[in-house]
Amino acid sequence: MVDEKSTVKPDPQDLDPALTLRILIQRIKTILGRIKTISTRVTDLRGSADEIQHEAEAVRDEIRSALSEIEDALRGGPQVAAAPPT
Repeated sequence: MVDEKSTVKPDPQDLDPALTLRILIQRIKTILGRIKTISTRVTDLRGSADEIQHEAEAVRDEIRSALSEIEDALRGGPQVAAAPPT
């Protein structure tokens, strides 16, 4: 069973103005902390996304190179030794 008093916020008009301000300041500080956490996580995600993008570009370049070598071989161009599997 939930105690109704613990879930109901006090009416700001019933509180001492200084206490109200301290409560609001604490809420703002908590929110700013959450914003900092979000920003940190976004930065981490961007770093990971950049790493994935670089890897995808490297794979694409390898595929294009292999495709070009296959096309050259089919046209009777210079033969290329196959690279060992990785």
